[in-house]
Amino acid sequence: MTVARIKQTFLWAGIVLALTFLLVKTYDFNHAAHAQAVGLMRAAEHLNTLLNESVLKSRLGILNNYDPLVDQMERIEKINQELRSGYAAVYRQGQKEVDDKFDDVIEVLDEKQRVLESFKSKNAVLKSTLNYFPFAVSSFIEGILPAIKTLSKDEAEVLENLMNNLLADTLTYAVGDNQDRFKAHIEEDIANIETARGRLPAEHNEAARIILIHARNILKLKPEVDALVNKLIKMPVTQKYGALYDGYQRWRDRHTQEAGYYRLALYIVSILLLGYLAYVLVKLKKNTAELEEAVSDLERQKVALNESRKEVETANNNLRFQKLAMDCHAIVSIT
Repeated sequence: MTVARIKQTFLWAGIVLALTFLLVKTYDFNHAAHAQAVGLMRAAEHLNTLLNESVLKSRLGILNNYDPLVDQMERIEKINQELRSGYAAVYRQGQKEVDDKFDDVIEVLDEKQRVLESFKSKNAVLKSTLNYFPFAVSSFIEGILPAIKTLSKDEAEVLENLMNNLLADTLTYAVGDNQDRFKAHIEEDIANIETARGRLPAEHNEAARIILIHARNILKLKPEVDALVNKLIKMPVTQKYGALYDGYQRWRDRHTQEAGYYRLALYIVSILLLGYLAYVLVKLKKNTAELEEAVSDLERQKVALNESRKEVETANNNLRFQKLAMDCHAIVSIT
């Protein structure tokens, strides 16, 4: 193989590789996967909104269990798994901005999961306490208080009023917004009952003590649960998904723009290649014409050469004939 042939082989191999590279780079996003990824992000945002609503309903006692919260959180986790490694994966696709935004989403959701578990635990205790508290006060007033012989009628009425006030203030505190005002009332009620229960027999003192324990638990748990609810609602999950979507869209726009540039480059290279092929074809046609002309010249030269050969043969024959005649004449002369 000659050096020129080797150079030509490498040239065409380079052209094929360049065209293949440009062709691959012209591929646009997988539109089906893109649509699914966007749909998953929007679905996660919607589920987060539903989760916040479920938290509020649970806090207000509208929900009897935590199944909706668990289900919605699991569905969000499944969406994140799809975005991480499914058909519509956006994570670890060579885009640091998108990876960082996705990590932010996972971080805030992990925090929300921890806060949610704390809310479920404390809210369950608060609900249980609130459900039991009216029963405990009612049982004390209707069942225990009349049986206490050490209290006068007026003292029993005062203790009953204190218990009713504590119940009303505590329940109002549990569902109201003006916490400081009712907290002060409850603390005052508790202090008055603490003073009054000192005159109760030991077997009845314990019932009053349990009521006060529940009242204090409500005072403690209510602001904690409300703070957890507020924290859950204000967690920027939707904003993080929005930032992920924006980063993903910027990646897609860059990819689409780059694909357009590569398509333009492929178009230009194809035009240049076609021009080069046209040049080669024209040159080949010209060389073919020159070759045909050369062949025609050779044919003409061959014909002329054949004619010259025939003339030489004829001349040679004539010379042989003349020589023979001269030889015959010489023989005759000698004789």
